[in-house]
Amino acid sequence: MMIILKQFKTENSFHFCKSSIGKAVLCLLLSLFGMLRAATASEAEQKPAAEILPAKISPQQTVRLKSWPEKIHLRGRDSRQQLLVTGFTADEKTFDLTRAVKFKLKDPQLASVDDLGVITPEASGKTELEISWGSLKQTLPVVIEQGETFLPLSFENDIAPILTRQGCNGGGCHGKSDGRGGFQLSLFGFQPEQDYEWITRDIRGRRIFPAAPEDSLLLRKATMKIPHGGGKRLEESTPEYNRMVRWIEANTPRGPADTPQIVKLTVEPAFESLGHHDQQQLTGTAHYSDGSRRDVTPLVEFRSKDTSVATVDARGLVTSLERTGETSVLALYQGEDSVSKILVPSNETPEAWPAFPITNFIDEHIQRKLKVLAVPPSPLADDATFIRRATLQIAGKLPTPDEVDSYTHSTDPRKRQQLIDRLVHSGDYADHFAQKWSDLLRNKRRGQRNRQPGTIAFHRWLRNKIAANAPYDELVRGVLTATGDVSVNPPAQWYAEVRYLDRYVDDMAQVFLGLRIGCARCHHHPFEKYSQQDYYGLAAFFSRVNRTGGTGVAERRANEMISVKQTGQVKHPVTGEVVPPHGLGGPDLEIAPFEDPRHYLVDWMAEKQNPYFARAFVN
Repeated sequence: MMIILKQFKTENSFHFCKSSIGKAVLCLLLSLFGMLRAATASEAEQKPAAEILPAKISPQQTVRLKSWPEKIHLRGRDSRQQLLVTGFTADEKTFDLTRAVKFKLKDPQLASVDDLGVITPEASGKTELEISWGSLKQTLPVVIEQGETFLPLSFENDIAPILTRQGCNGGGCHGKSDGRGGFQLSLFGFQPEQDYEWITRDIRGRRIFPAAPEDSLLLRKATMKIPHGGGKRLEESTPEYNRMVRWIEANTPRGPADTPQIVKLTVEPAFESLGHHDQQQLTGTAHYSDGSRRDVTPLVEFRSKDTSVATVDARGLVTSLERTGETSVLALYQGEDSVSKILVPSNETPEAWPAFPITNFIDEHIQRKLKVLAVPPSPLADDATFIRRATLQIAGKLPTPDEVDSYTHSTDPRKRQQLIDRLVHSGDYADHFAQKWSDLLRNKRRGQRNRQPGTIAFHRWLRNKIAANAPYDELVRGVLTATGDVSVNPPAQWYAEVRYLDRYVDDMAQVFLGLRIGCARCHHHPFEKYSQQDYYGLAAFFSRVNRTGGTGVAERRANEMISVKQTGQVKHPVTGEVVPPHGLGGPDLEIAPFEDPRHYLVDWMAEKQNPYFARAFVN
């Protein structure tokens, strides 16, 4: 296995070596994201629930049970908890038994448990839940507070999630920029203040009818009692429908000012290994700013990354298929996300594991993963194949016939390592990767004679950095913090192509962090956790970039001077508040006048704990 990254001896500096970087891809349009998300939500509702398969192990094969959560705490009549029950065999293999075990409450008047392992309260008190599987039994404590009372509702935490889960605020429905059918909602519900006003105040409040909640236009449309272009989105008598009825009946409360905010979403189990045609129930738990938590599994949008390995239905029930492999199930809820890794090993374990030469730490990771999947490694490539692939990937060209002949006839046991070293130190390697980086950094002539010197100078600068095996963070700093004109400082050519604040952020994030964050410019990212605050926090690092001089039209000026202004600021487009510079998940920074905020950005990117910078480079 060819080494793809070599670390410099000083901390946090990555050097060009045997790396190959994928080309940047264009950000998808906002409307396309919205339509895809809306379609996903719609399909999730229309797709039938997965058929529940029988348990893969018998009670006699099970040696112990493990349940999650270990303690059940319910608060309010509208609360619920999805239970997970796992059975272990003697060799520590695990199987989901949630839908196979028997549940029995010591005091059945306090709560009820359905066949899917969902417990709901009916009264307040303490009791115990017995879980049995053959002769194996486990007892969980159950505490219920205000079990006979429906707690006060909050629009943001109780109603908006229902609209999101049903796809009402998707880009293909009322979340469009101009809404649909005269009714508008914020895209994916990320502006609940506006949504509340549109639902309760727009058209003089005609969408709600507190005196007879079931007759509210909002519910009559959603249940198709009257024609609705979006189809039937709610079934009567479901917990979600009943919650909306109670909210309207209570005169649509906005919720107290100190309503706790969601801070994260967790999924259980975070990792699970399944056999072929097996199942695993997932749960989604929302964690709030006041320390409370809530099971929100029915309102979580679950999506399998590779549906040829495993699928997931709207209830969070994962079903593995015939194919061996690994997939991630993404869980989305109110702007937060979490992932459950699903592994489906092969049924056929090789009697003897084939020889697998370990030459570096990457090979160690690969071998561990192959053994977990029970997939034997492929045979090593022959010499002719190896020299062709290595030369193409590292030097960007085919080997000559003489090189192939010399290599294939060599009996040196280290000839593969020697070939890689020779290619990496060749001028062809520097040329090849300088061209790759020129593509990534938009270094192009556009047919203008007065801009060609800058294009050539920037390419030469990149080639020299690569040939000198310069630290990766040094190259990035040179590009992002460039000042002057290209005749003196060639990396300033990047600013000749990337001319506007949003392009600074989008290109920087995609090339150097491996993130497509452009969606967060206008709204919370539909598939990630990044908000507008995150986006404009990154934009603030570029707020002092200044351009002067130059020739040509505005979009194609040449020989501009890039400098740093004394001050600069970026405002949030919705709130109008100034957004201080900060990295993703990082603290707000105060940067003194005349300092260049872009250096603080590169400092954050190159920190050892930064989860994006190194990963984007090696991928």
